[in-house]
Amino acid sequence: MKKHTIIHCKNCGHNFHGNYCPECGQNAHTERIDSHFFLHDIPHSVLHIDKGFFFTFKELIVRPGHAIREYLDGKRARHFRPLAYLLLLSTLSALVQKACLYLMQKEYLARGLKIAYNQSFFSQYISLFFILMIPIMSGASWFVFRYQKYNFWEHLLLETFIVAQFNIVLIVIHIVSYFNGSTSFTPYFIFYFSYIGFTYAQFYVKVRREALLIIVCIFIQVMLYITGLSLAGIMTKWWE
Repeated sequence: MKKHTIIHCKNCGHNFHGNYCPECGQNAHTERIDSHFFLHDIPHSVLHIDKGFFFTFKELIVRPGHAIREYLDGKRARHFRPLAYLLLLSTLSALVQKACLYLMQKEYLARGLKIAYNQSFFSQYISLFFILMIPIMSGASWFVFRYQKYNFWEHLLLETFIVAQFNIVLIVIHIVSYFNGSTSFTPYFIFYFSYIGFTYAQFYVKVRREALLIIVCIFIQVMLYITGLSLAGIMTKWWE
């Protein structure tokens, strides 16, 4: 008679036999985040819409660092898949940006005016710029905290959730730009990096010990973002 292995659910802690936990529904085969996870998640994120969007949205506002650490530790049943979450919010942000720009152009043409705006590619698709920055930011956070137990791919997932959530702020920027005609990105980036610091402080449990490294990591990321924004033509080159 075949002996069944007892599986301990990483999401709810229930012990069970089989492929899915009967208590919370999580897959029994929950492995560590690695390159295989992302290769599998890309087609799944494009072809499927899972439950859990609003749960993930709330968690990433209230307790982002704790939620992401728990996701890495295996508590995933209630969460929206990270790449699907990123793609959905990035697409929504891009649509809002295009809609606001279209309405601004329409209003200006009706007044016989010409709208002046940054026509660089990444200015028109700023959500794409932030997506492309994810591997760079992941490399920076992995390098600073490389003595921790998390590998590069786990840092990639951490930054994926952070950038996905920042699309909410980008949507606000686009709407404010529509009503004001233009807006400064400075207060939003201050908020963004404050959110990153808040997330890191929760993600790395021993806050006192990690405080200095969090500041160093954010400083490196700020410089990388400023350089990236300059090279992408979104802002004036800081070295000129």
